Amino acid sequence: MILSFFKRLFRSENMIQVGIALVVILILHNFVVALISRDALTERNDFIKQRQAILAQIDQIGTNVNLIDLGFRGYHMIPKENFKNPLEIAREQHNANMDSLQSQMKSLGYSNMDSIGMVDRWVKEYFALADRGVMFISEGQPEEAVDLFANDPGYDLWAKYFKVQTSMRLFLEQLENENYSRYQRITQYAFFAQLLLVCMGCMMLGIMVYRLSKSRKKIQNLFSRIKESNQQYVFNDGSNSDVNENNETVISRLIDNLRHAAEFIQSITSGNLDVEWKGMSRENRNLNTETIAGELISMRDQMVKVKENEGNRIWVSEGISTFSEVIRKNQDDLVEMSDRLLASLVKYLKANQGALFFLNEDEGEAMLELVSCFAYDKKKFVEKKVPVDVGLLGQAFLEGETILLKEIPQNYINITSGLGEAVPNTLIMIPLIFNEETVGVLEIASLKPFTKIHLELLEKISEIVASAVITSQNAVKMQRLLQTANQNTEEMQAQEEEMRQNMEELQATQEELARKEAELQKRIDELEAEQKPKSAKSRSKIETGS
Repeated sequence: MILSFFKRLFRSENMIQVGIALVVILILHNFVVALISRDALTERNDFIKQRQAILAQIDQIGTNVNLIDLGFRGYHMIPKENFKNPLEIAREQHNANMDSLQSQMKSLGYSNMDSIGMVDRWVKEYFALADRGVMFISEGQPEEAVDLFANDPGYDLWAKYFKVQTSMRLFLEQLENENYSRYQRITQYAFFAQLLLVCMGCMMLGIMVYRLSKSRKKIQNLFSRIKESNQQYVFNDGSNSDVNENNETVISRLIDNLRHAAEFIQSITSGNLDVEWKGMSRENRNLNTETIAGELISMRDQMVKVKENEGNRIWVSEGISTFSEVIRKNQDDLVEMSDRLLASLVKYLKANQGALFFLNEDEGEAMLELVSCFAYDKKKFVEKKVPVDVGLLGQAFLEGETILLKEIPQNYINITSGLGEAVPNTLIMIPLIFNEETVGVLEIASLKPFTKIHLELLEKISEIVASAVITSQNAVKMQRLLQTANQNTEEMQAQEEEMRQNMEELQATQEELARKEAELQKRIDELEAEQKPKSAKSRSKIETGS
């Protein structure tokens, strides 16, 4: 039955796949067994180390007791402090040793943990006894100290902790036997698993060799197809595909191309977008428009564009953020804002010179006044006014369009550092426009040409600057209007005060006139009163005479 199974397996078309699957299963099984063996070996080594450490700690108990005796006897013989150093060393070692011993024995599952605590107590009592003896010796009573050890309490201590020590050793020996037995079982199983893998592997290898020997012709055809596919789908180097090549060369070429593809992809993944496909030239570039190599190069070119666009976007965003912050912090002082903004802008663009012109209509004529000038990392103090209808500046201002000059007229730029730097050969003038209101012109000159991204940044910055200028100018106008209003208010208040004083004076005058009029009327009345008796007497005299 088994023989017939192998005969059918030999004749099966899927024999190689079955064999490979079986070998893979065996390899995985062997791998799992190897992991288990490794863990068992690690566990074994860890246990041996732990066991040796515990045994050393058990022996350390006796060593500490001996140090107690040595320190006491040395101090008894020569009562100097350094002769009782062994006693102090034993005291320092004992606590740490007992804590570690209890912790490790508990982790191993030792059931009689109370006995370890008893040993700890016995040893500490022995420490106390030795301390009493040292105290008697230091007080000049060595006989009292000798009496404490007359009955050899050290032997009694050894006799008590020896039983506990023996119990712990037996427990460790039992664990050692169990651990070793488990390790042996795993090792034997691993050996048989490896032996099974070797036997089954050899058997399947024989089956595959038998099947491969019958499939040689198919393999040759397969290599031919691989060669054609390599050139058609992976990379076509332009060589003659009809040239006879052995299988190793075909595979080697395919592997090289796949390796190139992998390296190409890894380079792109790591951020190296300057990578080139090995063997790609202008002559065979057209042959690889639809191959993996051609597609990868197209992908790289596209990623270069994407990265460049993203870098430009970040560059513009950071620039706008930086310059907006400069404008925000210095918006109260237009000249200071212009100086700081222009210096930052020239440096950020890696340009050479820059100037800011603002519209000035205070003198009755519209002029572009130079507010700030920066050249070769230094602020320049230059006074300049240009009519809005004169020159390139006026053209940029009036038309509201950016002017880019790649060939600057001779003697157009005359601001240099005085150190002999080269005169810039590229000039851009951008009108400062916000809400269809033009308030000035930004002028930048550079040795390097300006790109689209530079223009994009400058146009956005120009709008922000225009907004800040308009805001600042409006603030100045509002301040002037406020001052004028305050002045008018003060003048009106002064006039009101003057009118009030005049009214008071007029009222006083009227009161004075009324008083004088009353006095005059009173005088007239008095005079009239005096005249009436005189008139009566006169009439009487006239009547009497008649």
